[in-house]
Order: sequence, then structure tokens, then C-alpha cells
Amino acid sequence: MLAIIGGNVLAIVLGRAHESIGVPRRPARAMVVLGVLGLVALVGFGVVADTNVLVGLVERCAVYPLLLGLFLVGLPVVGGERRQQRLEAKNLPL
Repeated sequence: MLAIIGGNVLAIVLGRAHESIGVPRRPARAMVVLGVLGLVALVGFGVVADTNVLVGLVERCAVYPLLLGLFLVGLPVVGGERRQQRLEAKNLPL
């Protein structure tokens, strides 16, 4: 439970600090929205946990935004490394 909370809060914080970590604005906004969605779904998970109705669906709605947010952080990082490798291969200055 704490990992889900921490992960979604991390997605929100990384989205808000997008300029300092090199993430473009659109993915950063998506990370904030996904983090908030994950926290809202976590509250829903707490509500339906005792009823055994749609527990798996609500839990997935709390966890998947975390995974998507981390994926969105990784894309620019990997893309930046590839760009740097291409420039180094061409012997161009960064």
C-alpha cells in the first residue's frame, strides 16, 4: 500500500520538476494527471476492499498510473542518450 502511495506521489513530484530532470512539458503533465488518478483510485480501493467487488480493477487503476508515469520519465532519458550517441558518432559538438 505504501509503495503505491509513494510511487504515485513520486510521479506527481517528477512531473512538477520536469524542467530540472529534462522531461518535456506534455509527458510531465501526463505524469501529474496519472499520479493524481492513481491516488484517487487508491482511495477507491480502500472503499471497495471489504466488499470484494472489482477489487482487482481498482487496484490496477492505482498501480498502472505509477508504471506509466515512470515509463514517461524514462523515454526522454533514453532518447537523450541516443541523441548524444548519434552526435558523438558524427563528431558534432553537443
